[in-house]
Amino acid sequence: MALLGLACSGAVEVVPREAIALGPWTFEVERADARTDVRGGDRWRTIAVHLRLHNWRERHEQTFDDFLNGNTPGAIMCFPKLKLCDVEGTLFDGLVRPGSGGSLRSERWTAEFLLVPGDLQHALADASELAKRYLDKKPADFRLLIENPDRRRGQPRRVSVQLP
Repeated sequence: MALLGLACSGAVEVVPREAIALGPWTFEVERADARTDVRGGDRWRTIAVHLRLHNWRERHEQTFDDFLNGNTPGAIMCFPKLKLCDVEGTLFDGLVRPGSGGSLRSERWTAEFLLVPGDLQHALADASELAKRYLDKKPADFRLLIENPDRRRGQPRRVSVQLP
């Protein structure tokens, strides 16, 4: 997986509230927070990363969520462009959704990451046991990793943001 090497290699380091230019989009990580939900009697931790688009009023060839989530019609749903990584290098899948106004008009976006290792989310019975070790984790324990799906002149191939 391309992102696996990202935690250890040449990603451009960006800090929260610093502009990130990927493809046609410019955005920033505004903040991050964590919550614990109860589902089916089990507790699950979720990290939410809040993004703000700088050029959200402009028209682009695809919406921001399609750009970061990956637009793979007819394929199994996966999100190879956006991951959360802990200090051990464990990767977590994320999904970007608009804050308001829908995909075409939202300035604010949230990327949510259920803290179950990405390759194990399909086996929820086992995942609930694995999720227990992440219940006390805070956003500062993670990095947001973004693969640039539409690299343009001067843009990085990958970006890493240490969460606040």
